Amino acid sequence: TRRRNNIMIFDFECESKTGQKPKKYTNENQDAFYARDNGKWCCLCIADGAGSKKHATLGATWLTHDVSEYLLEHADRLIGSDELQVRSEVMECIRRSLSKTVAFRNVEYSELSSTMLCTLTDGNKCLVLHMGDGVILAVRDGYLNVLSFPMNGSSKRSTALTTMTTAEQHLRIQKVSCDPISVIWLMTDGAMYKVFQENYGLNGEELSMQLIRNKLSDGNDDDATYGYIKWRIS
Repeated sequence: TRRRNNIMIFDFECESKTGQKPKKYTNENQDAFYARDNGKWCCLCIADGAGSKKHATLGATWLTHDVSEYLLEHADRLIGSDELQVRSEVMECIRRSLSKTVAFRNVEYSELSSTMLCTLTDGNKCLVLHMGDGVILAVRDGYLNVLSFPMNGSSKRSTALTTMTTAEQHLRIQKVSCDPISVIWLMTDGAMYKVFQENYGLNGEELSMQLIRNKLSDGNDDDATYGYIKWRIS
């Protein structure tokens, strides 16, 4: 999708591949993503639904929509707020989203668990939000840098989730200057482990949607979701 305004051209794209490994409750893709720009700000949010939870897909789907729309609506104020205020508001948005889904669909709160990766930018400033595993990366002066590493527990299978009572402690927030960043990438762990070598190396290849598709073309046990926001001055 492309949208032009007086200053920036935003490009954003996201894809999701369903994993081949059977899940406890369903064989559907439990990842979700949502991306939109409002002419000034662009937001991309990805959630990896917990495979052990019955309604993780539902929780991830509404979470990505609700958090993105909240960030877009309040972007100008949030970008100038301190980290504690941003964390408080985003967590309240997450709880409202999950509670709304509980009420409308008559499901248990804990069954809506997911991770969350999100970025909001106007091409000058960027807000980065991350809870759980997966990775957020930036292309800076042509080089790939990690903005936010995955958070795991005692094993790769354990991580922070949105429905945890301690979720607020695990929501990582960064404000980043976009100069000299030109692209921000978000990936769930299912994509991350297939695409990258150790230390996020790529053998000199440029990270692109086609490169990721190629690396996932031989199949993937886990659901794999990936996407980017790119911008340039018009």
